[in-house]
Amino acid sequence: NYGPVGLTTGGSNNEICDTDGRCQLLQLKGGMSLLNAYPQSGTDNTARNSREKMFSETIPNLFNSIPAGLPGIASGDWNSITRNIDATNNPESKISPSLRRLISVKKWSDIHIQLGLGTKYTRFHSSNGICSATRLDRIYSIGGLKATSCEYVPVPFSDHLVTIATFESVESVVAETPHQKSRFKSNKSLVQNLKVCLLYTSPS
Repeated sequence: NYGPVGLTTGGSNNEICDTDGRCQLLQLKGGMSLLNAYPQSGTDNTARNSREKMFSETIPNLFNSIPAGLPGIASGDWNSITRNIDATNNPESKISPSLRRLISVKKWSDIHIQLGLGTKYTRFHSSNGICSATRLDRIYSIGGLKATSCEYVPVPFSDHLVTIATFESVESVVAETPHQKSRFKSNKSLVQNLKVCLLYTSPS
């Protein structure tokens, strides 16, 4: 059980998932893409290699079907970082070279950095009397999409904070989403106005 991570738009044009169920890519009818990722957690070699494979192979392969340059959002509990400042304890061990390379090659923009926000963390943990904090839950904009706000909100049932971001409207790109009966429902304006709320919990 990877936790309740997922995306729903009530009618995407194209949905692609990896075979492990840890990546979900939606391409909306106007070309806008939404990626949600939950790489394997852990500090052992198996977990680390799984994350590196996701960042170097799985995610690039998912985007092969989408033309370059279109706007999009990549979000997730990445279970790794790209900057030392994003972890209080042993940050070097949490940095992912493959994620750094993916961000550079695809020209993703970390909206936290884009907005010039100060030091923030989204996951808090205590082990053997040592408390640590890490900014694992991040949102990246794709194709020049601009964020207008980003905030982190605590919730009572998780050791992660909720990440809430607002983006500039791109109504010319994001087509109107038709109504569709589904177990999961999403307000059409959520997609059109690009107000994204991510909720993450650690696996039990």
